[in-house]
Amino acid sequence: MRHGASQNSSSDAGGAGPRDRRVGADGEHDAEYEASRPPAWRASAAVPTRRELQHARLQLLHPAKDKIAQMQAAGAPDSTIVDDFIKAYGKGIYRSEPNTLGWLVPYLALALGTVVVIWFVRRSRRLKPALVVDARLARYNDQIEQELQNLE
Repeated sequence: MRHGASQNSSSDAGGAGPRDRRVGADGEHDAEYEASRPPAWRASAAVPTRRELQHARLQLLHPAKDKIAQMQAAGAPDSTIVDDFIKAYGKGIYRSEPNTLGWLVPYLALALGTVVVIWFVRRSRRLKPALVVDARLARYNDQIEQELQNLE
């Protein structure tokens, strides 16, 4: 069953809302309903398989590599090659180099993690404070020791 399709038809469900007008009398999907759905869910939008996507990438990859090699052999600078590809395929084809933040974030995360580990280890190795010796507390401690000895 298609994603988003209902098991009940509009006549079975008893409603005539916009979500119930999925299929017309001739068996075709309602154009207004289809237009309101996200493109990936539309009946006319075929979802490509992994193999089809790999094939499409390879169809672009080899000619692109050949074109880059030809332009480099002709002595074209890198900026000209990049501009040519952006003009031919759009801005989505180009991924710019990481900026300073992109280089710093992994190292800052590593430094922060190291600081947290060092803090935790030092905190766990710290000596626990000794019991406060107080005259009143000493009397209760002696009484506890006597009672423990009587239990044995």
